[in-house]
Amino acid sequence: MISTLPAWEQSRRGLHVRFSLFASLVAISSLLNAPVTSLTIQQDVNALRALQAAWGGKPSTWDFSTDPCDTLWLGVGCDDTHTRVTQLLLINQDLTGTLPSSIGDLTNLTNLDLSSNAKLGGSLPTEISNLKNLQRLFIQFCNLSGQIPTVIGNLTSLSYLGLTQNSLSGTLPDTIGFLSNLFWLDVSSNQLTGALPDSTTSPSGSGLDNLTNARHFHLENNSFSGTIPTSIFNTQMQLIHLLLHNNMLTGNIPTAVGNLIHMEIMHFDSNALNGSVPSGFSSIQNLTTLHLDNNQLGGQLPDLSNATNLQMLYLGSNNFTSAPIPSWISNLKKLFLLSMDSANLFGNISADIFSSSSNISNVTFASNSLNGTVDLSSANSRLRLVNLSNNDLAGFVNSPTTVQIILDGNPYCDNNQGQCDSLRAATPTLINASACSGSCADNYLINPKLSTTCQCSRPVVGNVDFLATKLPILEDYNLTLMEEEFASGLSQSAFMNITFLDFQVVVNTFTATHATVSIFPPNNTATWSPSDAALISYAIKNQEITYPGIGPMVCAFIGTPYDAVIIVSGLTTGAKVGIAIGVVVFVVAVVVLGLYAIRQRKRADKAEEANKPFAAWIATGEGGDANIPQLKGARWFSLEEIRKCTNNFSQSNEIGEGGYGKVYKGYLASGEKVAIKRAGTDSLQGAAEFKNEIELLSRVHHRNLVGLIGFCFEEGEQMLVYEFMPNGTLRESLSGTTGIQMNWERRLSLAMSSARGIAYLHTEANPPIIHRDIKSSNILLDDKLVAKVADFGLSKVAPTDDGVAPLSTQVKGTLGYLDPDYFMTNRLTEKSDVYSFGVVLLELMTGRLPIQGGKYVVREMRVALAQEGMAQGVKSMVDPELKEYPLEALEKLVELALACVEDSPESRPTMAEVIKEIESLSEVTSAKPEFQGNNEYSQEDKLAYMQQNLGSPFDYSGSYTAFYGNVQPK
Repeated sequence: MISTLPAWEQSRRGLHVRFSLFASLVAISSLLNAPVTSLTIQQDVNALRALQAAWGGKPSTWDFSTDPCDTLWLGVGCDDTHTRVTQLLLINQDLTGTLPSSIGDLTNLTNLDLSSNAKLGGSLPTEISNLKNLQRLFIQFCNLSGQIPTVIGNLTSLSYLGLTQNSLSGTLPDTIGFLSNLFWLDVSSNQLTGALPDSTTSPSGSGLDNLTNARHFHLENNSFSGTIPTSIFNTQMQLIHLLLHNNMLTGNIPTAVGNLIHMEIMHFDSNALNGSVPSGFSSIQNLTTLHLDNNQLGGQLPDLSNATNLQMLYLGSNNFTSAPIPSWISNLKKLFLLSMDSANLFGNISADIFSSSSNISNVTFASNSLNGTVDLSSANSRLRLVNLSNNDLAGFVNSPTTVQIILDGNPYCDNNQGQCDSLRAATPTLINASACSGSCADNYLINPKLSTTCQCSRPVVGNVDFLATKLPILEDYNLTLMEEEFASGLSQSAFMNITFLDFQVVVNTFTATHATVSIFPPNNTATWSPSDAALISYAIKNQEITYPGIGPMVCAFIGTPYDAVIIVSGLTTGAKVGIAIGVVVFVVAVVVLGLYAIRQRKRADKAEEANKPFAAWIATGEGGDANIPQLKGARWFSLEEIRKCTNNFSQSNEIGEGGYGKVYKGYLASGEKVAIKRAGTDSLQGAAEFKNEIELLSRVHHRNLVGLIGFCFEEGEQMLVYEFMPNGTLRESLSGTTGIQMNWERRLSLAMSSARGIAYLHTEANPPIIHRDIKSSNILLDDKLVAKVADFGLSKVAPTDDGVAPLSTQVKGTLGYLDPDYFMTNRLTEKSDVYSFGVVLLELMTGRLPIQGGKYVVREMRVALAQEGMAQGVKSMVDPELKEYPLEALEKLVELALACVEDSPESRPTMAEVIKEIESLSEVTSAKPEFQGNNEYSQEDKLAYMQQNLGSPFDYSGSYTAFYGNVQPK
């Protein structure tokens, strides 16, 4: 209602209200501040304030009208006097920006963990050297760049240093050797170069060999070069894990390797090491895992007969002198994985290797010159896999138990190909099945171990990379052991006060060293409390928890952050309640005052703002007009326009909600219907990031991409205005919620149109773009049921020059669609999108979610084909709602999907090749297609079917005649 009071009276009353509010605020502030000003010292408060400013206002729950040490502040822990900050634990809190120099002002810090914050970049500030009391420093799965500062050597109290999965470059500073208390050193999966620091050659006289108390050197997946320092292998070292794989190391393995008597796991694989294998390996009695494969090692095969505790041995792909399989292998009774591919072996295979007295489970002798007959008649019951492909074997005697045996490329298979195919198909039994079906909201899952309830609940979910697994492969038959040890480790953690039961832990594996671990809340509970969720995250990745049957690991947490607090307050409950009430009153008063001020300012500035649509942008940075987005076709909308076309964001206009925020339908002044994505508070980006996103979106224009019409960036709002897609998502259509008939041709058409959209991004966009989040819920259907790819919030510009290395970036994506190679290496290529699209193809054919009832659709399809053969396997997996289909075409589409989800990116097709293959499927079906069930159709039936179920045949790019013969529509 418009006020009828004269202007002077409105002004007087407004002044009176403001004065009353001000007086109330003063009183509240005095009440709140009086008991807390003498607690946390101002130096620590100022440091936290600077951190929040550098991190884009996060954590947003930090309230500087309260005291950090005696109120519930996210991730802040203090000493017993409640005056100094000693812990800063902000795991997976979506921090943005960099780690500022003010971190050095928290001089009493003992524990700093900022892991799993993908947007946290920049370099490690030199001021970190001020943290003399720091014992644990974990900044993992972030986006740090630059060099590790030499002042890292000043942190002499440090016992854990974890910097894995960043983009750090340069050399590993020799001052690392000054960290005499270091127990855990992990700088793996970065871009570090140069020689490993050695005290005998470094300027400081310090190096890795000075870290005599260290138990873990995790240096893998970098570009370290030169020789392995001999000085590391001295009798004073306490190392149990030495991981050097996937580097560029050369020269010999030092002969003094036997001095590391405590060693359990050693990885030298995937380097360029040469010379012979030192005999010292055999004298390491604790050695359980040894990787020497993929090098240039020569001479005789090593004699490891005295390494009687060996469980996993990899010797393949070297230049050893041609020799028979060593006889001493039969003496290693604890050995359960033996890999000697391309090891220059010849002669017969002794049956003793597989005997009932051995523990062998997985054996691979592929690509050698072995001959004779393989006899598995007396094999032990633990044997699961034998790979003898590409040898000269002429005979075979099978095992009495089910074993997967690969004999391809041997003379035996020339006359027994059917049996060879059958042997290869044997697979272990899967577990974690669930009778539940359906889907849950974002971040919520159904625990497959509670199939009687089928309750959607929110687990703490982490992507786990096992650095040196003690298992041959993380296959399903090992999951029970892993789950038990995760539950036990969490229950015994000093950080937890909860007993975890086995059913609460669910592990799903994707590759030999990568799994996803979900920690579900107790039965009949939908979600963890915020504090418990935060403690679980910290406890899982805290390196004091060990999993003896699995091996060391790192964990990146996924999903939106819990609003978590890791604090024990020193105040009484009554004091907390009183302060909380005061804070609420304070906040309400500030909001009222703020709304009044905004209203007054709007009246004064309305005309000016209308003429300066980019004023908000110019204000966010320096450079004036240089900050204005360079757009191609997209327009700016004022907040007032957006409010009008959505009826002030009314609930009736809400059409969906996702991780980004809510989506509203609206009508522009022109009458055009649009979809408006409004960023939630937790999804707001920095101005530069939002600018980059809309500039990227405005450059891509293709009939199979959802078009960006415009954006709004005003008063703290970030909104994207898209063309409206009336038929929802592909996922919704497959689930049956839209009522759209998902017959064979429609599915093939949707696969084609979405593939074309992705291919455009890869090859025709300028510059090329990697989507990074291809999934069925990001493929939308327009009014003609044409598929369009949407949601470019995670997209990255791809390298354009030939020979440019793949992008090295923090892992982002959606569980179930995520490329395992991208997860393990952080290297993003177009083939990561191809993997995700392969999962979408499997969804189209099966109707299943990627992960449903504890089962991964990629593995399920592979298992079905291996156990039942192609035709029957496809039939058993096909969507029950797909009543009729050309079987041959469906089989070829399955083959294409499985090619897209190959573990190696090099083995996957490009999107252009995918499109070509889908196009060729239309030729598989003749004029009278033979559909599943051998149903025959007359020309009239075909036309009626098309008109009833598919609408106008001209909407489907000419595929009508390819599938239904030369029938002309009426």
